[in-house]
Parts: sequence; C-alpha cells; structure tokens
Amino acid sequence: MSDLKPIILKAFVGSYSDDFNNQIETGIPIDINIYGSNNSVIINGSNKSISYSITVCNNTNISIGYNVLTNMNRKLELVAEDNSDISIGDNTSFVNGCRFFAGNSSKIYIGRNCMFSTDILVSCNPVIAEITSCNNSINVNDYVWVGWGASLQQGCNINKSCIVAAQAVVENEVPANSLIAGDPAKIIRSNITWHRHNMEYNINAVSAEYRTISNT
Repeated sequence: MSDLKPIILKAFVGSYSDDFNNQIETGIPIDINIYGSNNSVIINGSNKSISYSITVCNNTNISIGYNVLTNMNRKLELVAEDNSDISIGDNTSFVNGCRFFAGNSSKIYIGRNCMFSTDILVSCNPVIAEITSCNNSINVNDYVWVGWGASLQQGCNINKSCIVAAQAVVENEVPANSLIAGDPAKIIRSNITWHRHNMEYNINAVSAEYRTISNT
C-alpha cells in the first residue's frame, strides 16, 4: 500500500465514485484514504454521534448498519486491504479507540445490537506476514458485549449473547450465552446473558431471541 498514492477525503458526506470503480456512500462526515481500485464503503443512516477514520486498498467492502454509535472524542478506525470485507450491524455501539484491521482476503463481521467498550482491537492481520490461517476471518454474532482492551483475532467466532471480559484474547469458537476471559480466552461461565440498560438481573428484560437459558 505504501507504493500507492491515496485519494484523501476529509469530513466527506454524500456520494463519491471515480474511474477506478471506487464508490462511497455516507450520510455522516468521514475521513477516508482510498488506495487502488474496486473499493466500496457504505455507511447507512445519518447519525452524527459517530466519527470514522477509514482506509481501503484494492477490492474491499466496508458496510456500516443503521444507528451505529461511538464516542465523538475518538474515531472508530477501520482498515481493509486486499480483497477484504468489514461489516458492522445495526444498533451496535462503541466507546473509544476501537480499531478494525482486515487484510489478505479476510472478513470481519459484527452482528446487530453488540456493545464494544474502550480500546478494542479486531484484527485479521497475522503478526508475521508469512503466517496463514485456515480461517482468517472474525465473526461476532448478534448481542455480544466486548469489554475494555479485548483483542479479537483471526479465527474467532463468538456466538450470540456472549460477554467478552476485559483484556481477553479471543481466537477460537465461543458457544452462545458464554462469559469468556483470559489469554487465550476460556469459558468462565455458561448459560448467561446480559442487558445493555438494566443493571439488575432480570432475564425477562432480555429479548427472547438472545435467550437460550432458563429461569432456574
């Protein structure tokens, strides 16, 4: 990417296209660096309670759903390179300093109604470029709470209604309704769920689609 000269758009709002088949659609201001060709960025809605710093390079797709929120004090950083995709679902929220990196034909998928805390890294780029993985993607299903300083690495698949503890490092499959912690992350408790606003335990406050646990 360093050999390419980027197209730089600052605080851009609206539609953009060029002769290199790069396409941008956004209803909120974004800062974006565009390298190469065949890049697509679509940010749905016009919620201004979010700030993005985006870099795309060669055959990438970034899609952001409706009502995605973050803290305006710091940008949500998204980098997609070389045939990679990043998708974030509706009603997902971020606090500060979350970073997403996708490269080498990887995919990062974040579902609906997730909650990300501060300084979280979501990365499909291996530390050593020569290392490859049989699964170089990251999948976070609906209604997952990711705690401060957690790291989601390539190969992780977090099923719905999970809680990822602070500073956990996640690389593998996580069953639904699990609390995980540690490096590498391990299941601490099963049969759990959580609620974004109701701090008192009341399972009936949680949407039925995110509950597979019993009342007993």
